[in-house]
Parts: sequence; structure tokens; C-alpha cells
Amino acid sequence: YDSLSGGFVWEWCDHSVYMGTTEDGREKYYYGGDWGDDQNDGNFCMDGLVYPDRTPHTGLLEVKNVYRPIRLVGEKNGVFTFRNMLDFRSLKGFAAIGWEVLKDGDVLASGVFNDLDAKPHERFSLALPARIPGEDRVSVLFTYLNDEDAPWDFMPDDYGFDQYRVPTGTVDFAIESKKAPSFFANDEFAVIENDRFRYVFDLVHACFTELNYRNKAYLIRPSGTNVFRAPTDNDRLIIEEWKAAGYDRCRVKVYETEILQEDGACVILCRYSLGATGLQKFLEVTARYEIADTGEILVDLKGEKLPVFPFLPRFGLRFFLPSSFELVSYYGYGPEESYIDKRRASYIDRFETTVSNQFENYLKPQENGSHYGCEELVLTDEEGRSVSVFGNGFSFNVSHYTQEELYSKKHSFELEKADATVLCVDGLMAGIGSNSCGPALSEKYRPGNTVRLKAVIAFD
Repeated sequence: YDSLSGGFVWEWCDHSVYMGTTEDGREKYYYGGDWGDDQNDGNFCMDGLVYPDRTPHTGLLEVKNVYRPIRLVGEKNGVFTFRNMLDFRSLKGFAAIGWEVLKDGDVLASGVFNDLDAKPHERFSLALPARIPGEDRVSVLFTYLNDEDAPWDFMPDDYGFDQYRVPTGTVDFAIESKKAPSFFANDEFAVIENDRFRYVFDLVHACFTELNYRNKAYLIRPSGTNVFRAPTDNDRLIIEEWKAAGYDRCRVKVYETEILQEDGACVILCRYSLGATGLQKFLEVTARYEIADTGEILVDLKGEKLPVFPFLPRFGLRFFLPSSFELVSYYGYGPEESYIDKRRASYIDRFETTVSNQFENYLKPQENGSHYGCEELVLTDEEGRSVSVFGNGFSFNVSHYTQEELYSKKHSFELEKADATVLCVDGLMAGIGSNSCGPALSEKYRPGNTVRLKAVIAFD
């Protein structure tokens, strides 16, 4: 009996069961296998479009926008063409179109098109009564509003959206430096410093162990090259190949490192591989870190995966920042989590949020909270310190949980927060796909054999 709807709901096989709350108030849900039962589908029985408490799943938001009844099909000289996707009725009395001209998080102009009278499957054009600046980070967001005077109260406020982005070129992010910082190196580590900062690079493990800026520590644990993610439900088959290849437990083997002063910057050049103990290496990496006198770091990582191994879950860097870094500002696909193949519920703009709010509480913990197609990310702590990342189309996620913690726990209420804010900056993140019970992830959504991360990291 469903007390929310007042009716009976039939469910097949096993199902999730509410088991109360933890001492700190987190709700507990059990699923197949939690009672020692042999024949069950694990958490697959609750892997739908709503959570057991009827809270919408991110997948439901994706479905909503895929099913939107109006589509933007083109633009020419400020005139936008749409199509009524309905089969049997006009848009009149059913929908209106709200519009906003956006620039980097600000609304420059807005309005509503009413009295739409497009027949089923008919195309129609609307001239935007506002100037669209031909500048970077400018877009027009069209929201398809509910204009129906229906007697029921469960109709949504809107049916979905489309976004038009002003075409602009990509930006080649670089750094300017007046004077190269000094450096000291021995067989184990290198120190790069001036009166603003002190960075320590581990030559044995090819990673930064200290990032101190204006006498403040920005790392509480060493950074590192990151290729693994906590498996999603749709990774339930490929995870066995990832584990067999050693992606979940890889180590670094450094072949050569060179440190030099070049064009007013200190440059660290490093060549290394990743592989699990007792297994063949699966990835060869060439890294270049260009450090300016301002403390900015231009990161350029290039990886070559051996073709015999499965595609990588991700390719990038992971940083363990102090847990006080909580405020998040980014320019990319949001506000919902987004991936290369799962971003229909998101659009591109600047969004302000928090690390805690980025966590998507999947009841069986897994990769969550990623944002695709980003150009800028700024994390700020309670003292006003910041870590910024700039690039062309990187992905990131930021969390109070490590991927190892997410991978090791069966239930969300068992998760324990890290003593850090964990930042993952990815040049490439594999798509989500549908391989829990559908086809393998499409090639176009997989990282290829050649992978790369290029970004600028700055501190303040």
C-alpha cells in the first residue's frame, strides 16, 4: 500500500525497504542481498527514475527534457525556428516560451512569447526582441512553460528547455611570467619557490606533495594522476575489465624527469607509466608543468594507453584540498550533474553552489556530481582563499568523499567523509551509457587510446 498515492502498487521480485535512520539522521534503505537471500537483483530493483521516497532521480530530469514538446531547430539573424513536437494538438493554450539572454551567469534580457498557435509538427519562427551580444559566454535559454489551464495539480511549471550558444572560438589558456621561480632538486624531490609560494614535486611518484601559497597550505595529501572512478550501475560489467587491468590500484613508475627555466617560467618535464603491481603497464604519460612567478601552473598531461587494455574510466589529476574549501563557482554544464552522454538536463552557464550540494545521494554509492564541458572552476574556503582551474572543456567533480570510499561501501548511509575536499580535474571522463542491461558504451563516449588534460591552476 502506497500512503503517498493512496493506492496499491505492485512490484516484482525483490525491492528496496526503508530501514529507519542512522544516529546522525541519514535514511537507510536495504536492497536485494541484504538479508542473505541468494536470488536477487541487488540494487537494480531501485535503479529507476525516482528514489524509493519518490524524490526525482537525475535520470528523470534527463527524460523530462528529452520528451520536451517543443524543439529549437535553428537560428538566423536573431530569428529562432521551433517545432511543435506534439502529434495531435496545437500549442495554443498549452505552452508559452520564456527566454533569457545569459552571459556568464548574468541575465541581460528576458521575456515570454505567448499565444503560440503552431499546429502538430508545424515549424514556426520567433524574432527575439533583444540584442544578442556577439561575445564569449553568451547564450539564449528558451524554457517551454506550462500555459495550460488544467484542473489537476500535478502538471509541471515547465516542459523542458533548449539553449542557443553564440558561436565563438576556443581560448588557448596560457600563463605569463616575468621571472622564472628558483628551484632546488635532488634524487627524490624538487622545490620550486619565490616570495609568493613554495611547491614541492615528488620526483619518485610524479606528483605535487606541497602547494603552499602565501604561507597557506593548499594540499593536505599528495596529488596524483587519476584514471579510476567509483563504478556506476552501468559500469557493472566493464568494472571487471578495469579491475583485471589494475586501474583501481595502479602505481607510478617514473622513467625520467627534467627541471629547467624556460621563457620566464620553471618547467618540470616528467615521463612515467601507470600499472598495477605484478601486471603490465597500461598507460604511458608525458607531463609538463609550467610554473610562473605568480604561482600559476600550466598543466599539460598526455597519455598513451596500450591498445590491448579497456578504455579508461577517466584521465586527469586529483587534489586533496583542506575540507574548508566549500564554495563552488563554475562555468560549464549545470546545474545538474553532467557527462559527455548524460547532459540533457543541463545547460551551459556560470553556476554557484557548494561542495556538499554537489553530492548526488545514490543509495548504492557510485561516481556522482561530475560536470562536463567546463571552462572555469573556482573553489573558495571560509577565509576567502581560492583554487581556480581554467581550460577548454574539462570535466570536474568535487566531493567530501573519495572514490575509494564510494567504491567500498554498499549503502549511502555507510559513507564516511574524508578529511579533505577532493577535487578531480579530468581531461576526459567516460560516459555513463546503459550497460547494466543494454549495449556497451558507444565508442564516441569513451576516452581513446590518446588522452590529454591541459589546464591552468591558480591560487589566491
